[in-house]
Amino acid sequence: MKRILLAVLIFLAGWAAAESPLFDAVGQSNRVAIINSGYDALLMRVHLFRNAKESINVQTFILTDDECGRLFMYELIQAAKRGVKVRMIADHIASDKDLDLAAFVATAHPNLEFKYYRPAADRLNPSRLRSVMDLLFSFRDTNQRMHNKIITVDGKIAVTGGRNIENSYYHFSTGMNFKDRDVLVAGPVVKEMEASFEKFWRYKHSVPSRELVDVKARIQKGGFVRYNTWDEFRFNGFFDKLSREANDLDLMKTRFAARMLPVKRVEFICDKPGKNRQWGLAGDGVITDRLRKELISAEKQLVM
Repeated sequence: MKRILLAVLIFLAGWAAAESPLFDAVGQSNRVAIINSGYDALLMRVHLFRNAKESINVQTFILTDDECGRLFMYELIQAAKRGVKVRMIADHIASDKDLDLAAFVATAHPNLEFKYYRPAADRLNPSRLRSVMDLLFSFRDTNQRMHNKIITVDGKIAVTGGRNIENSYYHFSTGMNFKDRDVLVAGPVVKEMEASFEKFWRYKHSVPSRELVDVKARIQKGGFVRYNTWDEFRFNGFFDKLSREANDLDLMKTRFAARMLPVKRVEFICDKPGKNRQWGLAGDGVITDRLRKELISAEKQLVM
């Protein structure tokens, strides 16, 4: 009986120590893979979240309270419970504004921090009058939005591209789904991506969700729903297959790790917080300026 028990413990210890094959790509040089499938993009994210050991940073323009949005929150909360430092920042203007959900996320776990970029009137869900006043008297500030989409894990692996956090970006919408693209990258350039995230995180107009006037009041009032189990997050069977596959290391190796190719040069280009310093709709974003220069300088071919 003792021998059997010892064998089981050794097996479990070996399983727990198994490393994600995606981290095998981390080295002195950069490696990248292009991810076009929405399903694969979500599968890859869930796998990375589940294998994070130290830190997860998530930056998004849109955060929607649908199945994919709740899957993100579930996985990030589970990571926080494991001791991972999780930070997430979403642009306020296009994200859902459910006070109960915001109160829950703000108090879900000490290792999970959440911020909104440029919230109107220091509220998650301002009245229409407050929103209009904010637009009329502070148009330049209102017009400065954060479209960056970045995920970094343990400072070693990162994802960037066009996908926000919503069903339609991962082929899980019952209506329209977007055709989009991600770049999965491992290597030294991830530190540059983390530095960009840090600038937005520390920006004076990035406000902790729990400090917003209406969210703070909702937290103090209490009584909002707290989600704990997989079923309580109301996934409705959407992700049963994906959840199993996210733990399959052989699948992760063939689907993602094997596709990561070494590249001679990688340059991460992104806009900075407060990018628009001019009046009206004119802007001076880094990405726009760089794209203009590439278009002008191209002689034979430009692949986008």
